[in-house]
Amino acid sequence: MLKLPLHDIHVSAGARMTEFADWNMPLQYTGIIAEHRHTRQHASLFDVSHMGEFQLSGPSALADLELLLTCSVSSLSTGRCRYGFLLNESAGILDDLFVYRLSGDSFMLVVNAGTREKDLWWIGKHLSASTRAEDITGITVKLDLQGPEAVNVMAEVFHEAARSIGDLKRFHAVKMELAGLPVLVSRTGYTGEDGFELYLTAKTGLADKAAQLWQLLVSHPAVKPAGLGARDTLRLEMGYPLYGSDIDESRTPADTDRMKYADLSKEFIGREALLIDEEAGSAARVLTGFICSDRRAARHGFSIEYGGRTAGVVTSGSFSPALSRGIGLCYLDSDLVLPGTAVELTDGRTRLTGVITSPPFI
Repeated sequence: MLKLPLHDIHVSAGARMTEFADWNMPLQYTGIIAEHRHTRQHASLFDVSHMGEFQLSGPSALADLELLLTCSVSSLSTGRCRYGFLLNESAGILDDLFVYRLSGDSFMLVVNAGTREKDLWWIGKHLSASTRAEDITGITVKLDLQGPEAVNVMAEVFHEAARSIGDLKRFHAVKMELAGLPVLVSRTGYTGEDGFELYLTAKTGLADKAAQLWQLLVSHPAVKPAGLGARDTLRLEMGYPLYGSDIDESRTPADTDRMKYADLSKEFIGREALLIDEEAGSAARVLTGFICSDRRAARHGFSIEYGGRTAGVVTSGSFSPALSRGIGLCYLDSDLVLPGTAVELTDGRTRLTGVITSPPFI
């Protein structure tokens, strides 16, 4: 199992560790619900260094990425980033990711941990000879500072270096020197809150440098560490899909109701199959959401029943601290994807009731 560069710091802080995508990750420190609420009210720091980062550069890098990704890359100016998909020829989702334009012909992709090796192979297979791709995951630490107090925290911790951090727009990134460390700061996140994703890359002394950055941030009175558990409930309240649970290679952007992240005006791998999907009309089942009638939540794999028939399957489910009810994402027969549709959810032992609701839930 892979260890984070800050593994010992998390253990010393009392983190309960868990395996995720072959990494030993902090699941929680004081408790999932407490960390969730602190993120919504103040600011939390997440170590998500398991995520993969690739750097692509060269005169043909832009053209190669346009072919590989569903989103427009050429329209990104330096310092901008965008969400999109990596598809196979059948429009199946190999991964959902972010692409950053670092300079004219230099880019960074941020991919999911569980798909990193597959992604790197697929990307390499479709690169021109003049495009250089490097997996920098092993020399990169990614820390996410998320919550309504994130801007103030950055300004107060790093003073003059982050004085104008509040001016950084959503989906923009800038290279900054924070406490003497070169950091790419991106105004993005996976929680639905304001905040920043911090990328620290170093070929030597990575653990010590990352520890310095971590300790500076968690020393602020508004900041507490948070683990994967809270990150999952936070993203679920926003309806953000998780690769491997809500989306995978068997699904297309049309199935997931995320066609807005596919720029059909350009060529990309999987475009023709996706056009056929779109022209055929609604998918048989579409990704949507549900809210349970009480605090209990339907979990991954629960069946959804309506009118005596099995009408769908739950892909993610959890208790929502904001709503004090169970919530989740599911693939549901397209004719039932109407807010307020009453359904039953069961795993054969437990039977719950709920209503279909389009995310986000809060």
